[in-house]
Amino acid sequence: MPQYQYHVTMKTPLGPRNGHLLLSMRGARIYGTLRILGSSNTVSGRLLPDGSCTLAGKIQTLVRTIPYTADGRYDAASIELTIHGERNTMPLQGTSIP
Repeated sequence: MPQYQYHVTMKTPLGPRNGHLLLSMRGARIYGTLRILGSSNTVSGRLLPDGSCTLAGKIQTLVRTIPYTADGRYDAASIELTIHGERNTMPLQGTSIP
């Protein structure tokens, strides 16, 4: 089961926030953990035939829980997602952790 780890930056309305993303693949299914905004959150989704991916999860903040969907692309070197939350759309980019 391939695993990918990334240092990520999510551009939020209050400025950029740094974190880590761990993704594991099982066939076309994606599972993982996003650690950002002071909490660790489960991520799941799938790899699409065109090489893009869709993910879903919840981000826990100090004030509330934000359900989201995300779409984008990743490979062994980098990840680029667009996170669609209840109120905002936030880009997330990252590079692999060696």
